Amino acid sequence: MAKTTIIRGTSQYRSIVTVGFALLGLVVILLPFVMSGFRTFQFTMALLWALGVLSLNMLTGWSGQISLGHSALFGLGSYTTCILVGTYEWNPLLTIPVAALVTFIFGIMIGIPALRLAGLYLALMTLAIGVAFTPVIRRFKEHTGGSMGISIKKKVFPEEIVGLNLDQYLYFLVVIFAVVMFALARNLLKSRVGRAITAMRDNEIPAQTMGIYPARYKTLIFATSSMFAGIAGALYAFVIRFSAPYSFTLTLAIFFLAGLVVGGIGTLAGAVLGGLFIQFVPYYAEEINQSLAGMVFGIIIIVIMVTAPTGVLGLIKKVRARVVTVADPPVVRN
Repeated sequence: MAKTTIIRGTSQYRSIVTVGFALLGLVVILLPFVMSGFRTFQFTMALLWALGVLSLNMLTGWSGQISLGHSALFGLGSYTTCILVGTYEWNPLLTIPVAALVTFIFGIMIGIPALRLAGLYLALMTLAIGVAFTPVIRRFKEHTGGSMGISIKKKVFPEEIVGLNLDQYLYFLVVIFAVVMFALARNLLKSRVGRAITAMRDNEIPAQTMGIYPARYKTLIFATSSMFAGIAGALYAFVIRFSAPYSFTLTLAIFFLAGLVVGGIGTLAGAVLGGLFIQFVPYYAEEINQSLAGMVFGIIIIVIMVTAPTGVLGLIKKVRARVVTVADPPVVRN
């Protein structure tokens, strides 16, 4: 069977990409109208997990810094929204920039001391942050509700708006933020800052000789990654309307890492696949056998890693390469 070759930048390539995004957009728009409220909620959660995986991907996939503390950053964004809405009766949408600012500053506070660490030592430091988050939240129970958590009891979202019920409204709200955040992440990756970050990941010494200052860019990507996690956590509070310490334990950080590896490290689409994996694989693992759900979940991860060591996205690209080759345009030399 002869393979088809498509050159990037050609009208054929642009047409295929346009049709693909149009079909994807149509599916995303129609999904909450053909699915039940529970399924719509599940896909909303999958998008939230995808944003959490994206935030970790920015740090681990792009700059090569390992983090096991993103559950704490996610939780910090969630608690910021719950406290401001539940206690001080803020408009929920106004809490998102506050959650972004709080987690950005917290990311800088983590990123500066993390400059002296790398590899497993950095992983241990972020692990300590993730582990310490739960007892710290319990300590300030007058603000956070302690072990019982804090909820948004007041009705802050309309039951119906523009013909949408609450599940559909929250779904489209998260979709809008997801599209914006993925677009910002893509633009950042393609920018001068993104190229500098990936250059440091590949080899820091040559990057320094080219005028790239590792301390500046490492701190920046740590803070930006934290901010993305905080925004995702704030949206999580919108959907769940409740924050409790047990929701942001080390297990969530491991889920983010598993979603990143399964989806495809360093890729944007891999974050979406990772979010779907986090949401649906444990759910269907419990459907198979509730008492052995953890074991089934682990076996599924092992099978994926054996069959797709570069992630599910890498496997999809490998299968596509058997039929279609996407090539860069030839370089014209004068």
